[in-house]
Amino acid sequence: MKRVPKRLTRKEAEAEASRLRRDIEYHNYRYYVLDEPVISDADYDRLMRSLEELESAYPDLITPESPTQRVGAEPAKEFATITHRVPMLSLSNAFDADEVIEFDNRVRKLLSTNKDIEYVCEPKIDGLAVELVYEDGLFVNGSTRGDGYTGEEVTHNLRTVKSIPLSLSTKTEKKQPKALPSRIEVRGEVFIPLRDFERLNKSREDSGKQPFANPRNAAAGSLRQLDPKITASRPLDIFCYGVGEIEGVSFETHMETLKYLKMLGLKVNPLIRTISGINRTVELLRGDSTAPRRGRLRDRRRCAQGKRPLSSAKTRHHNEKSALGHCIQVRAKTGNHACRRYNGWGRQNWRPYTGSLPCPGGGRGRYHRTRNASQLR
Repeated sequence: MKRVPKRLTRKEAEAEASRLRRDIEYHNYRYYVLDEPVISDADYDRLMRSLEELESAYPDLITPESPTQRVGAEPAKEFATITHRVPMLSLSNAFDADEVIEFDNRVRKLLSTNKDIEYVCEPKIDGLAVELVYEDGLFVNGSTRGDGYTGEEVTHNLRTVKSIPLSLSTKTEKKQPKALPSRIEVRGEVFIPLRDFERLNKSREDSGKQPFANPRNAAAGSLRQLDPKITASRPLDIFCYGVGEIEGVSFETHMETLKYLKMLGLKVNPLIRTISGINRTVELLRGDSTAPRRGRLRDRRRCAQGKRPLSSAKTRHHNEKSALGHCIQVRAKTGNHACRRYNGWGRQNWRPYTGSLPCPGGGRGRYHRTRNASQLR
């Protein structure tokens, strides 16, 4: 692979820098998201070195989204705070199959149907919840969940996580998605896979340092470092699972949202699947041998990938009127708005509910997320 020419006109240098950035981001996507590299490490290093040399010769060509700028910010004295436009609240649990089935009964009652509901099932990754904000396709800031309403700004640290794209693309897949949104808030979980965690702890022990207690603490502590260089040295990864505010694009189902995120180059858990009917969903959560073959995943394999056993996975509601969100969710037309239940399975993006339909969650279901019901038609 040839080196970047030392003498270029300003226009040629700009075009070459743009090409190198596109190539590097493409290979980052192939390596960190798809785990399917198409060039050797040496060739990748040559691309990076060429871009570094070019930006060194033409400093005005350096852009915030350049791959060379993932690590480079000075250590911060303290974290600033960011207020989430859409609250980013935590999940609740269902502890047995009876609770899951009772939820399904409430869903079908709310939707006035006896048909099987289709659910989106995905593992609950044990890490640190974050929000990534992209404007016109560029990563502009990132924050932790915090208290659900206000989080710590950790933009510079998130930029060091190589599975997080600094710019979104519509060319990562053969099938072209909808247009890039003018603004999209992506929710995800930053974590450390178990094998990487074991290597990290061994390295710390060899250096005489205290090992981390568990992968979740290691991930959270790594992301909340004031010096981005320390964060960059940790084997952090991410899975994106939903969105907050989004402008310019809308979806009918949660699975549509996940597919869209993947097409933009964001990393989505490959074990996500849709299951029709609550009985088959419960079988999947139990790891029952009668579940669909593609749904029977061994806990050992999942743990090796840094994931919880499938028995502790969360399930997300998905039908022709499902909303965007972080947990099992329901949309039902109530006057000029649509509501989503709050009870047991999740509490993200809620505000006081004033609709006319009874809440399927009973006494605890006092909060709902509202969105314009015109999107349901």
